[in-house]
Amino acid sequence: MNIYIATILALFTLVTPAYAQEIVPNWYGGEYKKCNEQYDREILECNQKFINKWDARLNKAYKKLTTNKDNPRTKNLIKTQKLWIKYRDANCHYYTDQEGTIGRIEYSECMRIMTARRALELEQEGRKY
Repeated sequence: MNIYIATILALFTLVTPAYAQEIVPNWYGGEYKKCNEQYDREILECNQKFINKWDARLNKAYKKLTTNKDNPRTKNLIKTQKLWIKYRDANCHYYTDQEGTIGRIEYSECMRIMTARRALELEQEGRKY
């Protein structure tokens, strides 16, 4: 490899923010694959652990962004977050209209993905300040 290319790649790795290297979760990828080799009930329990992890990260980022309650942006975020939760819940509930266990699994996966993506979005927003 050319020494210049190697140097540029090394510098890029040093200056790239850690959050930029985090993979945005996708349906039935990464974490879900850790759960998928089990029976349906265990898949749901395993996936719930990841939902809880992402929910904790989301709440931590949200609290960080809403410390100044008098700030207009904070007020807007509080309102937006309430609407986002309603949207996420309604959107994921759509998947429960299927017969059998697949609806519960897809609901769970929807909750994991949407919560993870929102957590990453709020964490990135928090890094701006």
